[in-house]
Amino acid sequence: MHQGPRQTMFVGEIYPTKTSGVIRVVDYKGTNCVTVEFPDGRRTVTSATQIRLGSLRNPFQPVIEGVGYLGIPYNSYGVPIAQTPEYKAWVGMLKRSYSSKHKAEFTAYQGVDACPEWNNFSVFADWFKKQEGFDKGWHLEKDLKIKGNKLYSPEGCCLVPQEINNILLLRDGKRGKWPVGVHLSKQGRFIAQVGLGSKNTYIGSYDDPVSAFKAYKIQKEAHVKEVALHWQDKIAPAVFNSLMNFTVNIDD
Repeated sequence: MHQGPRQTMFVGEIYPTKTSGVIRVVDYKGTNCVTVEFPDGRRTVTSATQIRLGSLRNPFQPVIEGVGYLGIPYNSYGVPIAQTPEYKAWVGMLKRSYSSKHKAEFTAYQGVDACPEWNNFSVFADWFKKQEGFDKGWHLEKDLKIKGNKLYSPEGCCLVPQEINNILLLRDGKRGKWPVGVHLSKQGRFIAQVGLGSKNTYIGSYDDPVSAFKAYKIQKEAHVKEVALHWQDKIAPAVFNSLMNFTVNIDD
């Protein structure tokens, strides 16, 4: 009678890893289906080869910004995980949420955080891949559905094309103390201008910043609706509705 390969790894055996402490074999169903337990009690399924090489990493050990971990084994269908759009979006989100250096450089992200469940890459990736445009290079947007939102979460986030992402940027650091869309000229006039496409378009010159802002508000909201109608058949209905209801306030 033909017999399979001889079992050389057994339940209860202990093996060292290079990065995650020692692991214990808790189940064996074949050389490519070995369940091990990490020191923190977490378990994962791996191969005997990885165990012997010591290359196995605890998927629940933080690897990004001290909080982000990979979670359950993730199938990236042959593409290195770090090259997938979901991983790149996840790393960027964690950087904006947890990097003090990034927040100091980009002050608009002061107070921004991520929901705890999205510290787990596999949870974030599952949500991300269900969104319209996940495979088209669309951007993760946190404050279109909920104005002023500071929390990255499934309830508050969506994916939008770059054109839409660009028109939602307020560029706080460039406008100084005046309302959004307004700057003071050398002649002491308040200039209103709005970004249309890749360039700023002059709206008018005004005696006071409030009048200039009101002119900007009309043009900005009209432009956002115009862009929304252009993308209507390609973006999710909730994203389209949020754009059509978009408003800009003087204290934005």
